[in-house]
Amino acid sequence: MKNNYLITTCLDYSACKNKKKAILTGDWCFKESNPAHTPYLKLYSNIWDKTRTLKKDIIKLKKIHTEVNNNISKFLFIYNNKKLSKTIFKFFVHVWLVYYISFYYFKWKTLMQILSKNKNLTFNHYKIEKIKKFRNTLDFYNAAFKSNAFNYLAFQRILKFQIKNKIINIKIKKRKKKFKNEIINNNTESQYTTCIFRIFINIYQKLFNRKILIIDGFNYKLNILGNLIHFQLPLNFSTLFSFPYNIFKGNKNISNKKFNIKFKEKNMFKKFLYENLKNDIPSCFVENFTFMNNHQNKINLKPDKIVTSSLHIHNDYLKLWILKQKFILKKKLIFLEHGAGHHISSLNWFNYQRKLGNIYIPWKKKNNKLLENIFPNTKYLNNIKKRNTDAKKILYVTNEFKDYIVHNAAGPLGISKTYVIHNFKIIKNNLRKEISKNLYFLPKSSLNIYLKLKLKKITNRKNILFSKSLNNEINKSKLIICTYPQTAFLESMLSGPTILIYNPKNWIPDNDMAKYYRFLKRSKIIFDDPNKAANHINRYWDNLSDWWDDINVKKSRTLFLKKFKLNQNSYCEFINCFKKINLV
Repeated sequence: MKNNYLITTCLDYSACKNKKKAILTGDWCFKESNPAHTPYLKLYSNIWDKTRTLKKDIIKLKKIHTEVNNNISKFLFIYNNKKLSKTIFKFFVHVWLVYYISFYYFKWKTLMQILSKNKNLTFNHYKIEKIKKFRNTLDFYNAAFKSNAFNYLAFQRILKFQIKNKIINIKIKKRKKKFKNEIINNNTESQYTTCIFRIFINIYQKLFNRKILIIDGFNYKLNILGNLIHFQLPLNFSTLFSFPYNIFKGNKNISNKKFNIKFKEKNMFKKFLYENLKNDIPSCFVENFTFMNNHQNKINLKPDKIVTSSLHIHNDYLKLWILKQKFILKKKLIFLEHGAGHHISSLNWFNYQRKLGNIYIPWKKKNNKLLENIFPNTKYLNNIKKRNTDAKKILYVTNEFKDYIVHNAAGPLGISKTYVIHNFKIIKNNLRKEISKNLYFLPKSSLNIYLKLKLKKITNRKNILFSKSLNNEINKSKLIICTYPQTAFLESMLSGPTILIYNPKNWIPDNDMAKYYRFLKRSKIIFDDPNKAANHINRYWDNLSDWWDDINVKKSRTLFLKKFKLNQNSYCEFINCFKKINLV
């Protein structure tokens, strides 16, 4: 009887000698392989490729998240000697649980789908070098997205649990080889500040109270203005909220006796989540919580209102501080939406910010007269970059490439579904030679080996801007081609000629945005066919203004940008909204 091997990551894929018998759980298995040698015959399709399945699973995951969060927050409340309320712990662990649950649910469901269709599979069991305990949400998030070792271990844990509980039937073959742990926990949230500045900040916060604390979300001009309105120095206090890695106790394991979490659970997936919790829960929630909580006594800021956007999402130190400000000191939290998410399945951490904030200010304007919806866009108000008139560069801007799937969100899930490099090749081949030499590839994040090798066959190394950012390159570009309809697309449109080439199946807009997409398609700003986009560029390259400044094109992009409150350019309007929303 035919016996195939279940392959879960690129680690066991590279170790598998007979790749003809390999059944791959996803395209991440060949992310470090040469595209010319990649077999697609036994690659199972991503369970979230179908929008209908994705929508159903989001609803299901929200329900699981609510139930698990209720139980985990009660446990943390007891574990940490009832130092803070259950409500604080519920919000404190909320974001990490979104990633933890989604990360394992995707793998769980993928395995169930493959094993239901293949009865004679063998899993090669390799040992893994010890993985250090995660210190915070960011550690877990980075490992889940990037680490081969952690993802292999996650699949291994699920299979072990499923076999033990007789959910699946698969042969386990133990191998002698040991995989290295490549996880590097960088102090990525630490920010360099001079000793003199630290001393000044500490003295200032003791002597002067602040009516409003603007942590992030405002561009530097509005940050200055917002502080001056309150007669405050426009200082950056981010150094106070950098995650205090230095005070944490090494990488101590949680004692099984103390970490005694038991819930009666019939659902096998939720039972697995609870049993596996001690392996993955970051130490800032458990054994190092007291250290972090006490460390915040050094922060003497006592603002009446706190404004923040995205910094607190992955910064558990800042998150804990603002939670205590809200629920203990009864301060007001104002959250500014981060980015231009306006698609079905856009990541919002299950409405975390809307639930927590006293006021939530979205980017997208709705058809009602709530004050939140008239507040101008605080990132781009009077902060728009302009293109150089003599610029010749075409910038091809890509979205972030994630090797592994951690959460369900809008956009392509998996490297074989991005189409970004495929479309880049079509664009380059179809542009006139004198134009194509000015085409540059700008990745938002680093590329894995598979994508790098594909890209190097298409263009020269000098035309790949690995270490550059859109912010630095935008003014040097005559035309920007975006591959995803989010913040970069809006920023590029504000600055000058821009087109979007994307797969509409991966980016389905909210119902109220669908008509604006149709307007942009008619105006040749949005394309789902790279050939047509290349023809459009060839036609108007010598004088892009003939197209970009056309009355109908102008109207289409103005209406679209207006939906994101990007049409207000008045400081007076900002100040009036500041007053109306009771920030003054």
